[in-house]
Amino acid sequence: ILKMLSSAPLEGSVDPQLVFTPENWKVPQTVIITGQSDDKVDGNQEFYIYFKVESDDIKYSNFLPLQKVKLINIDTNTPGFNISLISGPTREDGTFATFSFYLNTQPDSEVTVNLQTSDSTEGLPSLSQLTFDSENWNIPQVIKVSGVDDQLNDGNQPYSIRFTVQTNDFNYLLKPTDVNVINEDLD
Repeated sequence: ILKMLSSAPLEGSVDPQLVFTPENWKVPQTVIITGQSDDKVDGNQEFYIYFKVESDDIKYSNFLPLQKVKLINIDTNTPGFNISLISGPTREDGTFATFSFYLNTQPDSEVTVNLQTSDSTEGLPSLSQLTFDSENWNIPQVIKVSGVDDQLNDGNQPYSIRFTVQTNDFNYLLKPTDVNVINEDLD
Protein backbone atom coordinates (compact mmCIF):
# COMPACT_ATOMS: atom_id res chain seq x y z
CA ILE A 1 0.00 0.00 0.00
CA LEU A 2 1.34 3.41 -0.94
CA LYS A 3 -0.06 5.94 1.55
CA MET A 4 -0.16 9.61 0.56
CA LEU A 5 -0.69 12.75 2.60
CA SER A 6 -0.88 16.44 1.68
CA SER A 7 0.99 18.94 3.85
CA ALA A 8 -1.81 21.48 3.24
CA PRO A 9 -5.17 19.80 2.51
CA LEU A 10 -6.84 23.22 2.18
CA GLU A 11 -4.52 23.96 -0.77
CA GLY A 12 -4.28 20.52 -2.39
CA SER A 13 -5.83 17.14 -1.65
CA VAL A 14 -4.63 13.70 -2.69
CA ASP A 15 -6.30 10.29 -2.76
CA PRO A 16 -5.13 8.62 0.47
CA GLN A 17 -3.61 5.45 -0.99
CA LEU A 18 -2.80 3.20 -3.92
CA VAL A 19 -2.85 -0.58 -3.55
CA PHE A 20 -0.39 -2.82 -5.40
CA THR A 21 -0.99 -6.58 -5.47
CA PRO A 22 0.81 -9.54 -7.06
CA GLU A 23 -1.61 -9.14 -9.98
CA ASN A 24 -1.30 -5.38 -10.63
CA TRP A 25 2.22 -4.53 -9.39
CA LYS A 26 3.41 -3.78 -12.92
CA VAL A 27 0.44 -1.66 -13.95
CA PRO A 28 1.03 2.10 -13.57
CA GLN A 29 -1.42 3.79 -11.22
CA THR A 30 -2.24 7.46 -11.31
CA VAL A 31 -1.95 9.72 -8.27
CA ILE A 32 -4.67 12.37 -8.39
CA ILE A 33 -3.88 15.66 -6.67
CA THR A 34 -6.64 18.26 -6.65
CA GLY A 35 -6.10 21.98 -6.01
CA GLN A 36 -8.50 23.44 -3.47
CA SER A 37 -10.06 26.88 -3.37
CA ASP A 38 -9.75 28.39 0.09
CA ASP A 39 -11.83 31.50 -0.78
CA LYS A 40 -8.96 33.77 0.32
CA VAL A 41 -6.71 36.03 -1.69
CA ASP A 42 -3.46 34.52 -0.44
CA GLY A 43 -1.35 34.17 -3.57
CA ASN A 44 0.07 30.96 -4.98
CA GLN A 45 0.67 28.44 -2.18
CA GLU A 46 3.36 25.77 -1.99
CA PHE A 47 2.52 22.38 -0.51
CA TYR A 48 3.96 18.86 -0.49
CA ILE A 49 2.70 15.32 -0.98
CA TYR A 50 4.35 12.81 1.35
CA PHE A 51 4.49 9.07 0.59
CA LYS A 52 4.87 6.04 2.84
CA VAL A 53 4.92 2.34 1.96
CA GLU A 54 3.07 -0.15 4.17
CA SER A 55 3.31 -3.87 3.41
CA ASP A 56 3.32 -7.34 4.96
CA ASP A 57 5.93 -8.27 2.33
CA ILE A 58 9.35 -7.96 3.97
CA LYS A 59 10.89 -6.71 0.71
CA TYR A 60 8.72 -3.59 0.95
CA SER A 61 7.98 -3.22 4.67
CA ASN A 62 11.34 -1.65 5.47
CA PHE A 63 11.17 1.10 2.86
CA LEU A 64 11.98 4.50 4.24
CA PRO A 65 9.43 7.19 3.47
CA LEU A 66 9.71 8.15 -0.19
CA GLN A 67 10.85 11.59 -1.27
CA LYS A 68 8.15 14.26 -0.99
CA VAL A 69 6.80 15.99 -4.10
CA LYS A 70 6.55 19.78 -4.13
CA LEU A 71 3.49 21.38 -5.76
CA ILE A 72 2.04 24.87 -6.07
CA ASN A 73 -1.67 25.67 -5.86
CA ILE A 74 -2.31 28.67 -8.14
CA ASP A 75 -4.55 31.22 -6.41
CA THR A 76 -7.56 32.03 -8.61
CA ASN A 77 -9.48 33.99 -5.98
CA THR A 78 -10.09 37.56 -7.04
CA PRO A 79 -11.40 40.17 -4.61
CA GLY A 80 -14.48 42.01 -5.75
CA PHE A 81 -18.19 42.43 -5.31
CA ASN A 82 -21.14 40.38 -6.51
CA ILE A 83 -23.96 42.82 -7.17
CA SER A 84 -27.11 41.53 -8.81
CA LEU A 85 -29.12 43.50 -11.32
CA ILE A 86 -31.99 45.53 -9.93
CA SER A 87 -35.23 43.53 -10.03
CA GLY A 88 -37.08 46.25 -11.96
CA PRO A 89 -38.03 49.93 -11.86
CA THR A 90 -39.28 51.80 -8.81
CA ARG A 91 -42.40 53.97 -8.94
CA GLU A 92 -43.41 57.27 -7.39
CA ASP A 93 -46.11 55.49 -5.35
CA GLY A 94 -43.35 53.82 -3.27
CA THR A 95 -43.15 50.63 -5.32
CA PHE A 96 -39.75 49.12 -4.65
CA ALA A 97 -37.18 46.99 -6.44
CA THR A 98 -34.39 44.89 -4.94
CA PHE A 99 -30.80 43.85 -5.58
CA SER A 100 -28.31 41.76 -3.61
CA PHE A 101 -24.69 42.36 -2.66
CA TYR A 102 -21.87 40.13 -1.32
CA LEU A 103 -18.10 39.67 -1.62
CA ASN A 104 -16.16 37.41 -4.01
CA THR A 105 -13.64 36.25 -1.41
CA GLN A 106 -13.23 36.02 2.34
CA PRO A 107 -11.80 39.34 3.59
CA ASP A 108 -8.86 39.64 5.98
CA SER A 109 -10.73 42.27 8.01
CA GLU A 110 -14.23 43.72 8.17
CA VAL A 111 -15.49 45.40 4.99
CA THR A 112 -18.10 48.16 5.38
CA VAL A 113 -20.01 49.26 2.29
CA ASN A 114 -21.88 52.58 2.46
CA LEU A 115 -24.90 53.10 0.20
CA GLN A 116 -26.18 56.43 -1.12
CA THR A 117 -28.67 57.45 -3.75
CA SER A 118 -27.66 59.81 -6.52
CA ASP A 119 -31.10 61.50 -6.27
CA SER A 120 -33.11 61.35 -3.05
CA THR A 121 -36.13 62.90 -4.83
CA GLU A 122 -36.42 59.74 -7.00
CA GLY A 123 -35.43 56.74 -4.87
CA LEU A 124 -33.91 55.60 -1.58
CA PRO A 125 -32.13 52.41 -0.49
CA SER A 126 -33.53 50.60 2.56
CA LEU A 127 -30.05 50.33 4.09
CA SER A 128 -27.30 52.91 4.37
CA GLN A 129 -24.56 50.41 5.24
CA LEU A 130 -23.60 46.76 4.75
CA THR A 131 -20.96 44.97 6.80
CA PHE A 132 -19.08 41.85 5.69
CA ASP A 133 -16.56 39.76 7.63
CA SER A 134 -15.00 36.29 7.55
CA GLU A 135 -18.34 34.72 8.55
CA ASN A 136 -20.88 36.41 6.23
CA TRP A 137 -18.78 37.53 3.23
CA ASN A 138 -20.53 35.15 0.80
CA ILE A 139 -24.10 35.56 2.09
CA PRO A 140 -26.09 37.90 -0.18
CA GLN A 141 -27.54 40.92 1.60
CA VAL A 142 -30.73 42.16 -0.06
CA ILE A 143 -31.30 45.89 -0.46
CA LYS A 144 -34.75 47.29 -1.17
CA VAL A 145 -34.87 50.52 -3.20
CA SER A 146 -38.13 52.46 -2.89
CA GLY A 147 -39.43 55.03 -5.35
CA VAL A 148 -40.10 58.59 -4.16
CA ASP A 149 -42.77 60.98 -5.49
CA ASP A 150 -41.10 64.25 -6.48
CA GLN A 151 -44.50 65.90 -7.24
CA LEU A 152 -43.26 66.80 -10.74
CA ASN A 153 -44.52 65.70 -14.15
CA ASP A 154 -40.97 64.93 -15.29
CA GLY A 155 -41.32 61.50 -16.88
CA ASN A 156 -39.41 58.40 -15.86
CA GLN A 157 -36.17 59.39 -14.15
CA PRO A 158 -32.88 57.49 -13.88
CA TYR A 159 -30.89 57.46 -10.65
CA SER A 160 -28.22 55.28 -9.08
CA ILE A 161 -27.36 53.60 -5.83
CA ARG A 162 -23.69 54.36 -5.22
CA PHE A 163 -21.20 52.70 -2.92
CA THR A 164 -18.10 53.62 -0.93
CA VAL A 165 -15.98 51.08 0.92
CA GLN A 166 -14.22 51.32 4.30
CA THR A 167 -11.81 48.55 5.32
CA ASN A 168 -8.31 47.72 6.50
CA ASP A 169 -8.19 44.88 3.95
CA PHE A 170 -6.01 46.17 1.11
CA ASN A 171 -7.67 43.69 -1.29
CA TYR A 172 -11.06 45.36 -0.82
CA LEU A 173 -10.09 48.98 -1.34
CA LEU A 174 -12.15 48.82 -4.52
CA LYS A 175 -15.04 50.83 -5.96
CA PRO A 176 -18.19 48.74 -6.48
CA THR A 177 -20.19 49.38 -9.64
CA ASP A 178 -23.26 51.59 -9.19
CA VAL A 179 -26.73 50.06 -9.42
CA ASN A 180 -28.78 51.99 -11.99
CA VAL A 181 -32.52 52.35 -11.41
CA ILE A 182 -35.46 54.02 -13.17
CA ASN A 183 -38.21 55.69 -11.12
CA GLU A 184 -41.49 55.61 -13.06
CA ASP A 185 -43.38 58.92 -13.00
CA LEU A 186 -47.03 58.87 -11.90
CA ASP A 187 -47.74 62.64 -12.05
